[in-house]
Amino acid sequence: MIATIVLVAAAHAAGVSVDVDTREIREGQTIALQVVVTDASVRGVPTLRVPEGLELRYQGQSQSRTILNFESTTSTTFRYALTALRRGSYTLGPYDLATAAGVLRSSPLTVEVGARASGGVADQLVSEVGVERAWVGQTVVLHARFQTDKALVQARWSPPSADGFTPEAGIEPTVSEGRISEDGKPYSVQELWVALHASRPGKQSVPGPILQAQFVVARSRRGGSDPLFDELSRFGDVRGEVYAGETRTVEVRPLPTEGRPADFSGLVGTFALDVKPSATQLAVGETLTLEVTLAGDGALTGYTLPPSTLDGFRVYDDQPVVSAAFVDGAYRAEAHFKRALVALAPGTYTVPAVSVSTFDPERGDWSAVASQPLTVTVTGSAAAPAVVSYAGPASTSVDSRAEDILPVRTEASVRAPVSPWWSLVLLVPGAILVLVDALRGWQARPRRVTEVRVMGLADLPSEPEARVAAWERLLRERAGARLGIPADALRREDLAGLGDLAGRADDAWRALEGARFGGGATLSEQDLRVIVEALS
Repeated sequence: MIATIVLVAAAHAAGVSVDVDTREIREGQTIALQVVVTDASVRGVPTLRVPEGLELRYQGQSQSRTILNFESTTSTTFRYALTALRRGSYTLGPYDLATAAGVLRSSPLTVEVGARASGGVADQLVSEVGVERAWVGQTVVLHARFQTDKALVQARWSPPSADGFTPEAGIEPTVSEGRISEDGKPYSVQELWVALHASRPGKQSVPGPILQAQFVVARSRRGGSDPLFDELSRFGDVRGEVYAGETRTVEVRPLPTEGRPADFSGLVGTFALDVKPSATQLAVGETLTLEVTLAGDGALTGYTLPPSTLDGFRVYDDQPVVSAAFVDGAYRAEAHFKRALVALAPGTYTVPAVSVSTFDPERGDWSAVASQPLTVTVTGSAAAPAVVSYAGPASTSVDSRAEDILPVRTEASVRAPVSPWWSLVLLVPGAILVLVDALRGWQARPRRVTEVRVMGLADLPSEPEARVAAWERLLRERAGARLGIPADALRREDLAGLGDLAGRADDAWRALEGARFGGGATLSEQDLRVIVEALS
């Protein structure tokens, strides 16, 4: 039976009709619904709202033109798939469509949905949110479970789209499948977990997810003893069924304004903080690394630690590494941070506690998690203010806070090679490099001696601070050549692009940086030479 609703607008030829395959369907059944617009143009795809218990999905559109009695008629057909999710009587429409001929309105259409044709108590989809009340910014988990005793071939979930909730960033819906046995009878089980972020206050409806399942249906056998038919009858046809979880209502409350911390940055949940220092005693120029782990049941994507400054140290923060997963059905997020503190002057320092302001949804109040202050002892001598720039042909005094300078300590040093025979071994290749450099610069403008630009291993000066600067220049040039980055523009983070050599190049960079700040080198010249040669 085909139900047709037709409305002729004020314009004689313009009209709209809504057609369905049948007005009586069953749970899990999908039928076609068509909207036909005649002699009128529609902007975009008509948005048709259906009552809860039905699902409507747009399938596509087509156009046709007919000529009858020398009169031309143009029709645009929009195709939809209408799925019955639960039993009941449903009214579709009326629908208003804005067209070039004016607003066209359809009459209402009633569809009756009966009980599922097959199945039983086992073939039910149960869904729950887990909370009846939540706070703006809180992460809630939608869990759905489907169990059947039929032969399940395939199952595909469609997570809900809920007003007032958005899918939590950084974690995809998780699906699990398995088999259980109850009273000796096997069942197939499908489960779904979805993390939702409460984004708007008020009473919000969370529709249940939709499951499209395919089952094996045994073919009925015909009479006779045809061997071929007997063999084929072992296989079954596949029948599709659609199930939907129940809609749940969650009251979402706005966060209170009273007592809100000034440094609150949106963390809603219960969190734990762990801070591990790499050392409590170090020398000037060496680095203290704080490994900070923040974990809890709230979203951490996009969160960064509050900035920190500390006299006697330069502070650097790496990009955090954030992960999220469902653990025993509960949402769990972790963020790992690394904060590097480079010692600039000797003394005893107190590194302040790391503190994070949060809102605890269980208590309904503002909270904070914090580590313990850390006492650090720094030995050595303070860094000298003298710096050397390599941006121009001659050495110049520049601002030591700039990013493209190479500060040099007069007491900085790199340990000499272990064995003196290294100089003899490197004499020949060093001489070749010097010769190549001389040929390349034959027509170039002569450079002043004060420019520390090292083109070969044999050109390393003997004076300590100049030798450190020369090693750094070598490292920059060789690494920059591999990466396609000018030596003066190279940054430490760029070394990650060196592949297998990235770690060794970073060790060399840190060793030379430590020497420049007076903390002492951590690599011998022999080790530095091996690394630089590997970059060639």
